[in-house]
Amino acid sequence: GLGFIEKKNTLRTNELCMLIKPGEDVALQVVANGSRYEFFLEFRDIMRSNLRLVSEYNDLKRGCVGCSISEYQLMKSEFIERVLEQA
Repeated sequence: GLGFIEKKNTLRTNELCMLIKPGEDVALQVVANGSRYEFFLEFRDIMRSNLRLVSEYNDLKRGCVGCSISEYQLMKSEFIERVLEQA
């Protein structure tokens, strides 16, 4: 009812799905309880509690303008892994 659709060309399993809202810069990562993807929830909670990390993450994303999708994904993955390791 909110207009979200499944994002194509992303990892999709019974435990993980990315949804986007066409025409808007909004996406949702849906994670099944108890799945191996619950680290997304831990990352979310860390980011909610640390504005400095949010600023770093936003800077990283802005810095990826013009990068290939694989470069962008690698940089984001490295950031997420670093944040989770420090938790």
